[in-house]
Amino acid sequence: MVGNQIMSVPAEGIGNAFGFQPLDSDLTAIAALTTTTYGRSLLTSVSAAALFSSIKQAADTTTTGVVELATNSETQTGTDATRAVTPAGLRSATRELLLANRTYYVRTDGSNSNDGSANTSGSAFLTLQKAVNVVLTLDLNGFDVTIAVADGTYTGATIITKNWVGGTVIISGSTSAILSVTSNHVIATVVPLANLLSIVGLKLATTTAGDCIRNSAGGTIWFTGTEFGACAANHINADAAGAIVECRGSYTITGGATNHVIARYGGFFRMTSRTATLSGTPAFSTAFANATTNGTVLANGSTFSGAATGKRYQADANAVINSGGGGASHFPGSVAGTTATGGQYI
Repeated sequence: MVGNQIMSVPAEGIGNAFGFQPLDSDLTAIAALTTTTYGRSLLTSVSAAALFSSIKQAADTTTTGVVELATNSETQTGTDATRAVTPAGLRSATRELLLANRTYYVRTDGSNSNDGSANTSGSAFLTLQKAVNVVLTLDLNGFDVTIAVADGTYTGATIITKNWVGGTVIISGSTSAILSVTSNHVIATVVPLANLLSIVGLKLATTTAGDCIRNSAGGTIWFTGTEFGACAANHINADAAGAIVECRGSYTITGGATNHVIARYGGFFRMTSRTATLSGTPAFSTAFANATTNGTVLANGSTFSGAATGKRYQADANAVINSGGGGASHFPGSVAGTTATGGQYI
């Protein structure tokens, strides 16, 4: 109305003037829609997380969407086809590649919860077995890993159950680092070694049962500077075809054993131009040097200083003991050596 005049205004004009949309066919159609259960769940979501959970789509090899991260265990199992692998998970399932030589430390006051990275109680491992197990996860990439064993007495066996890759492992310590094991071997292999294991120093001993060094599957073990204490079985045992144990330097013998060295089933012991010093007249109940069943003991040019009791050598079953022409008394003992059933002493 303008003054006393009544004016006619279209409905859409009134809507525009007052900020609302007049009723039309579109609004009528919207009002007639039925809300679905899915729609109501979106409208009633109490948080962004709940809303996301309602609308997310799982990803697969052809569809973009949301994917759950795999745990380390799931990554290592390797059978899950729906979860994504993280860099940390990938590391847990693959070997670490070394870019330099590395040293791990073992101490009697260490802990197997440590990482072995330093010669402190808060960093060193407690057992040699733990250190070896860590090395078994590595690709040495042509570098060496040294396991440094601090002075003290360690009673756990160290059994190598699989191979590390690509380099030499050195287990080292003074002869005041004593590995004394009951009813088991001190250091033993149960798989053929693909790479060299070197034992430097240490004192090795067993009670009740077990060898000090046992290569029972193949590959090469070196030792030097080692002290062999009292042993319930053999100080050194090359116990399989292709199993080699080699003395690489002077060492000492302070305790007796069944055999100081035995090579059998095609095993091979080598000691060329080295010196072993015996103290305390240790006793060997079978022989100081024993070769049987196609085994070989080679000790040419070597020197044994000191005395022992027991048979000097025993060779049988087509095995060979080669003294390098050292004669019948080359090996220490109080009883003459013997050969039988094809065994040879040279």
